[in-house]
Amino acid sequence: MASTEQSAMRVWRSFVSAKAEIGRTLQRGWRASGLTGAQLGVLRVLAEASNEGAQLHEISERLYVTPGNLTGIVDRLEEAGHLSRAPHPGDKRATLALLTPAGRELFEQVYPSHTARVRQLMSALTVSEQKLLADLLSRLAVRAAEMHEQPVG
Repeated sequence: MASTEQSAMRVWRSFVSAKAEIGRTLQRGWRASGLTGAQLGVLRVLAEASNEGAQLHEISERLYVTPGNLTGIVDRLEEAGHLSRAPHPGDKRATLALLTPAGRELFEQVYPSHTARVRQLMSALTVSEQKLLADLLSRLAVRAAEMHEQPVG
């Protein structure tokens, strides 16, 4: 294996390992509240949208989940009484998701401890290292998006 390939694969394995460990660590906090990470993400998007709600396709794009997966996530949150669906007043083809009072209360209980866990996790890096990591991951995301548009092969 060439040096560049070895380096790339080492970074890839480190990335996958870190993602798995971070996911396991953060899941403990979500699961204690009965939520998945995706459900917490939906609640966050809706909390940021205020009382206006958000279109389902916008939530899907912001959370990088497929519309089909989002439907299941939203179904479970709706069944639990954490959000409701409503037709979009200006677009009959679109559906809005809105936080219910119970959903807002749950979000306000869970999100502060989630952000505290993230801060605790990130304390392994200095602020300048955190910025560098964010910049590098952003560059990788841009490159991945470019490659997504190219033919495989």
